[in-house]
Formats: sequence, structure tokens, C-alpha cells
Amino acid sequence: MDNKLLNIVAIALLVLIFLFSVLTWVSVRGTKEENLSTLISYASRLRDSGLYKQAIETYEKLLEKGKLNKEKAENIIYTIGAIYMDDLRDYSNALAQFLKLRELYPKSNLLSDAQKRIVTCLEHIGESAQAQRELERATSVGRTEEIRPGDIVVAEIGKRRISLRELDKAYNNLPEQMKKQFAGKAGKKQFLSSYVAQELVYDAAVRAGLDQEPEIAETIENIKKQILLQEYYKRNIGKEIKPTESDLRLYYDAHKDEFEGKGFNEVRETVKQRYTEEKIKEKEQELLSKMLQSQDVKIYPDSVR
Repeated sequence: MDNKLLNIVAIALLVLIFLFSVLTWVSVRGTKEENLSTLISYASRLRDSGLYKQAIETYEKLLEKGKLNKEKAENIIYTIGAIYMDDLRDYSNALAQFLKLRELYPKSNLLSDAQKRIVTCLEHIGESAQAQRELERATSVGRTEEIRPGDIVVAEIGKRRISLRELDKAYNNLPEQMKKQFAGKAGKKQFLSSYVAQELVYDAAVRAGLDQEPEIAETIENIKKQILLQEYYKRNIGKEIKPTESDLRLYYDAHKDEFEGKGFNEVRETVKQRYTEEKIKEKEQELLSKMLQSQDVKIYPDSVR
């Protein structure tokens, strides 16, 4: 009887030990998941506090021991590279991280941006030729110019070919005064050299990541905005303004004192320019008023300080 009781107690203890082990494993697993999120947040706070090396160390420990899923691992490798590049300006170590990301996760959603950063890092460490090759490899970064059948190629920059058609287009976009500087066959040859030089410098600027710097990116965006605004007004307002001779004469008569006694024919072009500018301003106000009425716009002038 005593032996049976002892056997029952022993079995019960074994069952309890097994259950405890299972519960402990589940608890530890949950704790690991919680610790993982906590450590990632901790590393992020270290970076925000300017403790970049400590942040990198924490991220690297996570990669080494965290048993991360693919998405988390990609993000952490990319983040380490970004810290080296953006915060520490250590382009060699940054390059190593972005190359690691490309090698380990060739289908990563971060690869497009990582490729741009690879180009920038190579340029900063003095590997311009390799940076150019990477620029050409990254179709989302590099520029390609269509070469049509029959096009005459006037220059090549790596794999990029410049056609006479592209050169003529660039020449025709010059201000009239600059066109005079490159007039004639000799001038056109000089313009070709100048154009190629500009393209080389532009490529170097892109490889250096200048277009990604916040202030420059903002300036580019503002210029783009102004061009779009002007084109929109031109298409929606400018084409409506076609002053007749009668309109111009009436405007001249109403503003005679502004033309210092000069006759209409003497100042006709000036009259047309002023008349058109005033009408454009009127049309702009009309257009803006319609837009303000048709859309949900709230303006709080009292909040301006």
C-alpha cells in the first residue's frame, strides 16, 4: 500500500513538474516578445537622445540574439546604416550595412532607398566610378535618355548616351543671350562640352545624395510648385486674355497720365503688357474665390503671429 501511494505521489510530482515547465516556457516566450519590443523602443530612444553608438550596439545585440522575423531584421539593418550615414557621417560603415541588407534581403521593400544610399556612400568615400555604376544599376535613381533610330550620338557618359536631339533641345531652352554665346558650329561644339560637364557634375551631386538633403529637397519642391502654379494659371487664365485693339485704346485713355504724354502707338506694347497683367490678377482672384467656395477651406488669420 505504501509503495502504491509513493508511486501515485511520484507520478503526480512528475505531472506538476511537466506543467510548470510548459507554463514557464510560455511565460518566457511571452517575455522575450515583450523584451524585444522594449529593446527596439529603447534603441530608438537612444538614437533620439544622440547616443548613436549605444543605439547601434543595442540594435546589433537584437540582430545577434533576438531571433527576429524577416521584416524586423531588415528594418534594424537599414536603421543601423541610417545612423552611421545620417547621424555619424560614417559612410564606410553605413555602406557595409546597406550592402548587407541588399545581400541578405534582395526582395526587401527598403532596397530601393538603400540602393540610393549605397550610391551616396560610395561617392563620399571617394569611389566615384563605382558610385556611377551603382547609379546606373539602380534604374529608379539613374536617368535614361531614349535613343531613337537615326539619332546621332554626340557623347557618352558611362552607359548613358547623349543624342544630337537632346543637345539641340537643351540649346533651344537657353535664354536668348546665352544662345548667342554658343552660336555657329564652333559655339555648338563648345556648348556640347559645357553640357557634358554639367551632366557630370549633376550625376556627382545625385551620387552625393544632395537631392535627399532636407533643405535642398524643400527648395526643389518649392521651385516645382512655382512652375506648376505658373503653368496652371497660363492654361486656365492666360489663354482667356486676348485684348482687342479697342480694349487697349480704352486702357490707354484711362491711364494717359502714366505714359508721360506719349502717343498710343508709341507705348502700345507697354499698354498691352499692363492691361494683360491687370486682367490676369483679376482672373486669378476669380479663380481663387471659386476654389475657396467649392472646397472645405478654413482660414484663421487671428492665429498668425
